[in-house]
Amino acid sequence: MADASCQIAAQRLPAGGRRAPGGQGGAGVAQQLGGGGLAAHVGEIGRGFWSLVIGLGVTLGEFFRPTITVRYPHESLKMTARFRGHVELAPDPATGRPLCVACGSCQRACPSSCIVVEGSKREGERRKSPTVFRLDFTRCSLCGACVEVCPTRGLRYSKEYNLAGTDKGAYVFDLLKRLQAGKK
Repeated sequence: MADASCQIAAQRLPAGGRRAPGGQGGAGVAQQLGGGGLAAHVGEIGRGFWSLVIGLGVTLGEFFRPTITVRYPHESLKMTARFRGHVELAPDPATGRPLCVACGSCQRACPSSCIVVEGSKREGERRKSPTVFRLDFTRCSLCGACVEVCPTRGLRYSKEYNLAGTDKGAYVFDLLKRLQAGKK
């Protein structure tokens, strides 16, 4: 069986037992280059050079346009009205307290399980109010399910975009404390 396969392989090779350069049994280098001759190669070089000239023209045109770069630490861009930052508690305009009733629907709706809500009904109040409202922003996917499901519109997106740091614990937000700090 092994002798038969060796004989078949030997029949495929040209005389001398070696293939021509490029692995094409008997085909020469001229066939690999496309066979068009010198005119085809000069045309290909001309098209490549023209492509280079067009690219340099675009680069040169952009070189003389005014820059739109903002020098970030000294300047900042105005955020659009539809910008969605991390979630924050919305205050009641009359009292300044959170609109949240600690129903927990945002916690149940969150696919990332990054919200913890606990609440209690205080003496003399008609509704529950949150006692703990934590957001782990490292796990938040900003999907918006919590904002959409809130029955009292007690959650909204913040306009805060400059969140950078090296400590992972700095991104676990106590939203009640942040709301009270924002009132001052």
